[in-house]
Amino acid sequence: MGNKRIEKVITFHRDLSRHFQADIAKERNILGKKIAEARKKAGITQPQLSELLTHFGVHVKTPGVNKWEKGETVPNAYQLMALCHALNIENGLDYFTGPVVPKKDVLNTEGQRLLREYREYLESKDRYTIRHHVAMVTMPVSLLAASAGYGDYLDDENFEMKEFPASTVPDGAKFAVPVDGDSMEPLYKDGQLVWVQTCTDLNVGDVGLFVVDGHGYIKTYDEQEPGEDDLEDYIDSDGLLHPQIVLISQNETYKPKVITPSMDFRVVGRVLN
Repeated sequence: MGNKRIEKVITFHRDLSRHFQADIAKERNILGKKIAEARKKAGITQPQLSELLTHFGVHVKTPGVNKWEKGETVPNAYQLMALCHALNIENGLDYFTGPVVPKKDVLNTEGQRLLREYREYLESKDRYTIRHHVAMVTMPVSLLAASAGYGDYLDDENFEMKEFPASTVPDGAKFAVPVDGDSMEPLYKDGQLVWVQTCTDLNVGDVGLFVVDGHGYIKTYDEQEPGEDDLEDYIDSDGLLHPQIVLISQNETYKPKVITPSMDFRVVGRVLN
């Protein structure tokens, strides 16, 4: 009796193995694609997902989320559980791997196609879908991307109002601005929205939004001692020597942008995400 039972178990799991192979799933980056699919379906960006996960006890920065989706790394079991909660994924195991127990097809190929089409139709209609209450907040979003030419970020006509899940907007954020270009990769991607807290002063190491000669830049704030030829420009009336401001890119292919007294320079605010 014992041997027959073992044979049945082996036969059962051999049948299951036809439906899922871990090495093949890893090679095809099934997990990463599923995470990206669920995130896009929820209508949120990678930075917003990173922020949302903090409410579930997971602290993974935007580059970490990006690595998950690319298949360069994988979330651990508890991070995967948090993803299911954050993205409202029901039956998480089924979503990521397919049903554990294979179901016998009772419909032919044409019937399965029609079933899929009808499901997609129902999911596209609000009255048939489950509605989860998510607190929303309306925030201004700049129509002008950083690194694009413009006049003043704080001019009302340069903004449009958009709704965001309240949990994805950092405390203190006043507005969002899209990133233009790859100078801050891998920290920020081209087209990504970043949240800005308005201020006039930054600490060394802070990422900020700046206006330099009428152009916007998202860079890391740094300071250096002025060169000997420029010392006069950095000594105030009390004889104090002030540092020279330098804007640093995360992408090492871009040289630091040194701010000189002849430039029209202004700190717009601190980037919060």
